Amino acid sequence: MRRVSGFVLTLLGAFFIVVAVLLRFWIAPSAVKFPLDEYQVVTLTGTGSYFSPSQSKELNGVSVRATYTTRGDVPAGTGSRAVWNQFVSVLDVTNRQPISYVSIREAFNRSNGQLVQCCGAYVTNPVSGRPNHAVHMTGIGPVFPPGAQKTTYMLFDSVVARPVPVRYTGTSTVVGITAYRHVETVPPTKFGVEQVPGSLIGEPAQAEVSLGAYYSTTQTFYVDPVTGGPLDTMQRAEVTFRDATGATRLVASDISIAATPASVQAVVNKDISGRNTTLSPATPSRSSG
Repeated sequence: MRRVSGFVLTLLGAFFIVVAVLLRFWIAPSAVKFPLDEYQVVTLTGTGSYFSPSQSKELNGVSVRATYTTRGDVPAGTGSRAVWNQFVSVLDVTNRQPISYVSIREAFNRSNGQLVQCCGAYVTNPVSGRPNHAVHMTGIGPVFPPGAQKTTYMLFDSVVARPVPVRYTGTSTVVGITAYRHVETVPPTKFGVEQVPGSLIGEPAQAEVSLGAYYSTTQTFYVDPVTGGPLDTMQRAEVTFRDATGATRLVASDISIAATPASVQAVVNKDISGRNTTLSPATPSRSSG
């Protein structure tokens, strides 16, 4: 059951993207330099279902609370490169039991947010829970590039381990601020193969069945076009086990999560401060390093 639980929780690594974009400093694009000593704790909430290894069954309609911690590794950084470690613990609030604990380490250009390969960067292996240093990270990672455009960005998704497009889809309003809406959509994508106990899918209990592990997600970001700061975000992500015909044999996890109103207001308050900085270029940057 340990291996099954690993794949069940893989999708939660993708939520790093959701939270990390809320942690940047909003400053004038011409002066932006992401900090080395970033530290932030953010809580998001949502609902969903997941397969519980401890109870050997799927739990449906549970309340979920995710706590994210981002901490910069200052000694590993330089004038041009930042290295951030991110940790997430996810709790089933309804049943008062932990769902997962995963981590990721990313190095990126402090000026444009582009990922670089160095400094022991890794994503958590979904099966063993150990760092996977072999993944080649490209695209943007824990931060969007300065300024927002009506264009498509390539965002590294830690589950499929490659950059995926985040497309501009229109405008919205977040707490009175006009925001550009960018959406990442990953259709069901096979990212691994797992041996699943037959008893979980109606097969003989003594048998193990080889199934493909599939991941899909939709993430929406609401970005301030003045500062480039994401003001709000939400995501639904799902992991399923499928047989050779493509039929779903087990829904491993299906969770929706979003920033709480308090989180959105806190981000908007920081964004407004960034707008003032943008309009007053002489104001010193708090994140100049």
